[in-house]
Amino acid sequence: MRKCIVVEPEIEGNLGFLARTMANFDFEQLILVNPKTKIGKKAKNRAVHAQKVLENVLIKDSFEKALNCVDFSIGTTGLESVDSSNFVRSTTDVREIAERASEVSGDIGVVLGRESKGLTNEELSMCDMAVKVPTSDNYPVMNITHAACVVFYELFRAKKKGDREASSRKEKEYLKHIFKSIVNKMEYSESDADREVQCLQNFIGRSFVDKSEINTLIGVFKKIEKSLEVKK
Repeated sequence: MRKCIVVEPEIEGNLGFLARTMANFDFEQLILVNPKTKIGKKAKNRAVHAQKVLENVLIKDSFEKALNCVDFSIGTTGLESVDSSNFVRSTTDVREIAERASEVSGDIGVVLGRESKGLTNEELSMCDMAVKVPTSDNYPVMNITHAACVVFYELFRAKKKGDREASSRKEKEYLKHIFKSIVNKMEYSESDADREVQCLQNFIGRSFVDKSEINTLIGVFKKIEKSLEVKK
């Protein structure tokens, strides 16, 4: 299933436009995190024939709870880092992500930030990957509904029935936990350890690893962790 997560939406009309765009491209569920606006007449009018999306909206009181509703999360940002070592805002081409996503089954969520300031670094770091729609350098930041439309289209365009069972968010979080334990045992500084874990998360997220692959990696990492414990 394709889902859309919006963090603290501020403009009611955008929710209506977003629902309509979701219906255009077979996105079935809208999830709102701590919305700052209601779904009223303006949103329903702008949704036109996509009322079902608004009727079935889920409200979550934390970003983490919203992410638990999907297997893969694609964060969106209008601000790409020029520093290649900043893994949080290291983005991947939208079309490339869409092609990879089409190979696996599972729930995929496109994550949109606030109209005023987008997603924070912390929120973006919690997503499996980040994408930025290519835009003019003269005016690079898009309205969230316009950006969503491009990302939805690319995922719709590449969509096919994936034959690989998706790894779950819980499995990926467990892999991250083991990897962080390994890094800590190797006496990295806290900032370097966080950077290495973010690098792994980006790699795993962009790869759309399936359940078999993630469990193989978990097994290998657990053996490495145990080996390091024995050596101490």
